[in-house]
Amino acid sequence: MTFLKIKNSVKIFSILLFYSLIFVYTIAFNNSTGWMLFFFLVFLMIVDLISLFPSLKMIKLETTELTTYTVNQPSQLTLELFRCQKSLLPTPSLTISLKKTLNSSLYAQLFYMGTRETFSFQWTPEKRGIFNELPLLVGSTDFLALFQKQLVRQVSGPFMVMPELQKEKAELIFQIILTKLPNFKNSFGNRTFSIRNFRSHQFGDALKTIDWKQSVKRNELIIKEYEHEIEQDTELIFYGQDGLNFESLLSLYYSFTLFLERQMPFSQTIIVDSPMEASHEQLFALASSFTEHRQLPMYSNKKLIFFAPSLTQELGEQLELLQKNNTLFLITYHDDKPFLHWKEQIIELKWEAAHG
Repeated sequence: MTFLKIKNSVKIFSILLFYSLIFVYTIAFNNSTGWMLFFFLVFLMIVDLISLFPSLKMIKLETTELTTYTVNQPSQLTLELFRCQKSLLPTPSLTISLKKTLNSSLYAQLFYMGTRETFSFQWTPEKRGIFNELPLLVGSTDFLALFQKQLVRQVSGPFMVMPELQKEKAELIFQIILTKLPNFKNSFGNRTFSIRNFRSHQFGDALKTIDWKQSVKRNELIIKEYEHEIEQDTELIFYGQDGLNFESLLSLYYSFTLFLERQMPFSQTIIVDSPMEASHEQLFALASSFTEHRQLPMYSNKKLIFFAPSLTQELGEQLELLQKNNTLFLITYHDDKPFLHWKEQIIELKWEAAHG
């Protein structure tokens, strides 16, 4: 805005200097040509100043639809433009731009008369949260584009911005979990060596499950079914204790939940500070970290995937207790590097592998 004021001041000074020189010329030579030129320029300036009369305060912007947005992901935003009061004078040149990108217009219209119009543009949110207003810069010039005026207009929301999506990283974590626990997607746990039942072979049964001894006796292919361990449900837990990597881990957790939804059923527990009335979807936009350690719920016989920005002593003690009665994976940071803990193994998550 300061640069705009300086630019306008230079223009005004140049115009006044030009008019002064014309006036001096007219007085000095006192001829009809000089006076005609002077009055023509005065008339032209009056007409030009009149073209500035339409007020930008009458320009309104409204959203035509509300949707969910994602950090650092371009989204289509459609707005409706109109003038709340009619004017006989058009706006010679109307421009609309984001407040942070003054040199890139989202909308430009010559001789705007105030009719209702819709326009769309790509908006890339840079911060997570729920924002009630989006500031846009509305600008206009006079007929000769000598002067410019601008006004910030707030577009009413709410605009709900979710954490950044990290699809490749989420898939990499899932693949590592599958290598450590191949039956992770199976809710019935590991197969034991105890035979539960014999039955006739069906299409799709693996050959290794055929009991050849029973098959010979019965003169047909017989399948042996094994007992399984007790059913284990999958639980995702985000533990939002304050730390430098809170936002990064929340983004990773959010991405992992979206990826896992397409793979298998699961439930989740999100331990963060948030407004009491926030819905589950709003929780990802409004979540903030907490400082003091919090007690974890007690789980039993579950497959737990635990996300924490850092592994404190208090948290480590609780996780040791949970590990006794659950299958536990822990994703956390050490020295700003992400790691996956599985039993006694600590695996560094090297993201470049996700693009290989």
